Amino acid sequence: MTIGSEIRDSKGAVLGKVDSVSMSAAVVAAEGGKVEVPLESFGKNNKGLLLSLTKAEFDAAVAAANKPN
Repeated sequence: MTIGSEIRDSKGAVLGKVDSVSMSAAVVAAEGGKVEVPLESFGKNNKGLLLSLTKAEFDAAVAAANKPN
């Protein structure tokens, strides 16, 4: 996993890009902000990295992670 790699949903829609990587998670930067995703949540196919979330589910997770306290 490299910084700048695109992350896609199971249908091929781009969700965001890898912003940073730690030993256990990657931060994905998307239009709505950034969200930390556990490394075990990522899969890979011929187009690259993917998550088993729809774009709507991912966008909701990003919004929840970035809402003001």
